[in-house]
Formats: sequence, structure tokens, C-alpha cells
Amino acid sequence: TDIKVANPNLEITLLGEPKGIRLSMDSVIADIDVSKDKDEKKPKKTDSIPKFPEKLKIHIPAQIDVKEARVNLSDGKSWQASNISVESRGQKALTLSARNINGDYISAPASVNLNADFSSDDLKIDGKIKTKKDSIALNVEAPKDNLGKIKTSTDLTITNPEDWIPVELPPAVPELGKVKVSATANVDLQKNSTSYDATIETRV
Repeated sequence: TDIKVANPNLEITLLGEPKGIRLSMDSVIADIDVSKDKDEKKPKKTDSIPKFPEKLKIHIPAQIDVKEARVNLSDGKSWQASNISVESRGQKALTLSARNINGDYISAPASVNLNADFSSDDLKIDGKIKTKKDSIALNVEAPKDNLGKIKTSTDLTITNPEDWIPVELPPAVPELGKVKVSATANVDLQKNSTSYDATIETRV
């Protein structure tokens, strides 16, 4: 794995106003080797579920900005995005945004806005993913002392589902219209249990 960062700039203001830390860079390129070495020893499986660090706090305002980012996998897949920003919101909340997300399995340039809050007993994440025609709104919650117990809800609208299918459908498959999905799910990784409920609307 190789990571290249272009023109990083770190600004720290501790005594003046407004206080804060800002790291900006022109680009980040990550080349990741995903090949599997047959002779490499496989790591032992673990049944432990990670816990969120209870004492984590962002004591002063912090922000990271990246103009362009790209991830290249050794198997040929790649993704890129622009105007990526991560910003603290108080001591126990973060926002993440990115624009012009392109790459494998993404039918059209997308934008992402996510909010993470860890001020209560639960880690909460909500956000929206949008393309020019499609959108996904999602909410995820998990107890900080058991991140394997996850609750999610999703509202999905896809104008042309065939754009998101990575293979060409045969002519015998009827054409699908706009798809709307509302779904909730509960996952418990310790108990290996999943329950879900979904409502799907479309036309053929």
C-alpha cells in the first residue's frame, strides 16, 4: 500500500481567536494491494465486538480539507472524489462531505453529507448520498459499548435501476421504472441475528 499526499498545509491557532487546527492538502492518492498471498497466514478470527472509545473528545475545533482524492486497488478498481471535508462540531460530533464521487459500481457522480454524533450512549450517524437523479437517506445507531448491535433506516430513490446493475440485463427481463425503498434493519453481530422490514415501490 502506498499513500501520496500533495502540498499539505497545517494551521494551528491555540492562543488567538478563533482557536482550531486545520489541515489542508491538494490531493491524496492511495494505491492499495488487495492481492491474496496463499502462503500468508490467515489472522485468527475473533468474536470480540469493538467498543467506541468512551473518553474520545475533540477539545478544539478541527478540520481536514482535501481538494482531490483517489483510491486505486491492485485489481483495477478505483474511486475518486473532490472537495472532501471533515469538520468537528463541538467536542463529540463530526461532519463529512465530499463531491463528484466517481468510480466502480457508481452509476453517476455522487455527493455525500454525513453527520456523526457520539455525545450520548449511542453512536449516531445520519446523512444523504445524492446523484443528479437518485438519492439515499440513511440513519445508523449503535451503542458505544457494543458497536455490533446496529439499527438502521434507509430511504432510497432510484430513477433508473439498470444504471446501478453492473451487468447488462438480457432482453427477456422487463424494464423497471423508478424504484422507491423504505427499509429498517436490526443487526446483532454477537448473536448473528438480523431482522429487517422493507417497502418497495416500482413499476414494470
